[in-house]
Amino acid sequence: MSIFKNLWVVAKTGFFEEEKLSTNQLIKSFFKLLLILFFFKFLYLAFTALLELIDGFILPMVSENTKLDDYSGLLKFTLTALLAPIVEEFTFRLGLKFSKRNFIIMIGGLTFVVLKVLLHLDWEICLAAVSFVILFLSLILKAKAIDSLAEFWKNHRLLIFYFLLLSFSVVHSTNFELSGPMLLYIPLLILPQIMGGLVYGYARFNHGILMSIGLHMASNGILTLPYLLSS
Repeated sequence: MSIFKNLWVVAKTGFFEEEKLSTNQLIKSFFKLLLILFFFKFLYLAFTALLELIDGFILPMVSENTKLDDYSGLLKFTLTALLAPIVEEFTFRLGLKFSKRNFIIMIGGLTFVVLKVLLHLDWEICLAAVSFVILFLSLILKAKAIDSLAEFWKNHRLLIFYFLLLSFSVVHSTNFELSGPMLLYIPLLILPQIMGGLVYGYARFNHGILMSIGLHMASNGILTLPYLLSS
């Protein structure tokens, strides 16, 4: 089955049964998926370039809060190409396959996203809150609750997949200056994350969390390579 058909299966069902592949097949799959990511990016850029030919159409500007102008090139690259993919994949993709550990890490990640990205609280408060949530869930989640959650995950795969995909995508809309009528641009602005999240989700299902992290790092790393070269 082609990768595009596999992506359609994930989009339609919110799940994909893991295939047993050799190391050589995994490497080939990695580069195929990376090419698909950049193909999607090219389609998005071409589409928005056509839209900007329309009189009066202007995409929202990147928010000053998300610019990294005060950071060195190496730090920009580290944050964007290394740290962000790890945090985002553990938050939005690890929990696609249920286990107690995956669930707790996912909730911890979502807690961090809400407090830091949406509410802009201090790092110390965010990390303390995440630590508390992880410890609390580790202590209170017993076998019965885990079984109930596992059953819910099994019966609501599509709901969980799109909840995490849309959460991942909408969070990235905070990178832009959005207010009033500009909020109508959100569906357009998050298209790259929706398409990318579909690819990362498929990689997570079929090849494991390390594959989705690696793809995310490679995708971000190639785009932010100028940061590193400028350092």
